[in-house]
Amino acid sequence: MRWERLIEEIGARLDQEEREARDAEIADRIRREVAQIAMLDRLRAAEGQGVVLHLAPDRVHRGTIRQVGADWLLIAEPAGECLVALRHVQTIDGLGTLTAAALQAPARRIFEGMDLRYALRGIAVDRAQVRVGLAGGAELTGTIDRVGADFIDVAIHAVGELRRSSQVTGRTTIALPALVEVVRLGG
Repeated sequence: MRWERLIEEIGARLDQEEREARDAEIADRIRREVAQIAMLDRLRAAEGQGVVLHLAPDRVHRGTIRQVGADWLLIAEPAGECLVALRHVQTIDGLGTLTAAALQAPARRIFEGMDLRYALRGIAVDRAQVRVGLAGGAELTGTIDRVGADFIDVAIHAVGELRRSSQVTGRTTIALPALVEVVRLGG
């Protein structure tokens, strides 16, 4: 009887150690997989979801994620759409835990080509009036005239006025790293 019980206890202990080792390996693999997840994959999975973005310096946007690019996202707010440069996002509330599947090489090349300049060119083509928020907290209103490799040119004019030569009060060139957000005005 004693030998049988001793053998059972040893067997149970080995089974327990085996389960603990397997559980530790699974936990380690999960941690390694999570470490490979990019914020862009989480944002792409959240398209159509409501979030709150906290940007530098002290800007907050509440709305629904409409589209995600390589380094930007478009959020629909009650007052209109806002294009946000991801480098200025500090925190995101309400993102959830879903993750979009990693893109295959051809799709990734297309996605990476949809950088901030891609989205800004769309706004420039529409000739939409915008409010541009800059990293230092400054804001200006006008129309994006040109999108270069690392800058945009904005024709400055008052809110509600169409961009006409007579309405333009100045022109400003903005370095893209300084661009925090572009809010489309008037729908």
